[in-house]
Amino acid sequence: MPERRISTLIVDADPIITALHAQYVGQTPGFIVSGIANTGADMLRQTQITGPELILLDLNLPDASGLELCRILRARNSTADIMVITSSRNLLLVRLAITFGVVHYLLKPLYLQDFQEHLRRYAAFRRQTAHSTGPVSQRDIDSVLALLRPDVRADVVPTRLSARRTLDKVAAHLRTTPDPVSADEVAQALGISRVTARHYLEELTSRQLVAQTQRYGTSGRPRNLYRWHADQMS
Repeated sequence: MPERRISTLIVDADPIITALHAQYVGQTPGFIVSGIANTGADMLRQTQITGPELILLDLNLPDASGLELCRILRARNSTADIMVITSSRNLLLVRLAITFGVVHYLLKPLYLQDFQEHLRRYAAFRRQTAHSTGPVSQRDIDSVLALLRPDVRADVVPTRLSARRTLDKVAAHLRTTPDPVSADEVAQALGISRVTARHYLEELTSRQLVAQTQRYGTSGRPRNLYRWHADQMS
């Protein structure tokens, strides 16, 4: 009998991010992508149609707040679990997210290794709570809830040498490039995919080593540009 997979809806305004997270979910055993949404309206529509079991939700969408979407889902008695994946680093938002039943609050960018570890822990949590019978002890409850949280003492910096090398290459390229560059330009210069380039550029931005700006092109859509600025901060 084939393994049952957890249907997962990916919600983010950035098509590059949704493509990356869809790739990550597809590479994680026990999960399947049920849909992708770039707006809050699309998320609510797809939730009603496909009934996903897990929603990976960014808080910054063009037409709605992620927290407001959480409130709407709970008002509709949706039983979908919600895992926030966002760049919003605010403890008040974390508290509000928990109020609306969010099972985890994760910060962008996420490497594949960390992403899959959180999904595996979530899957273990679902398995442990799916067939519970009879009363449980406080120790049982603590043990189940601990499945969702990795050891906070663990090193969150990826240890894989290939990831470190790629990050260093992107950083070195930005250091030697005086003008702001796009993810496409970095990808072409280093011979990597645009998704990979964007991932490491966002990582460097989150570490405040790179400054991100936006420029509007002829299509009217903003384009993210990146410039090394760590040397100017020292």
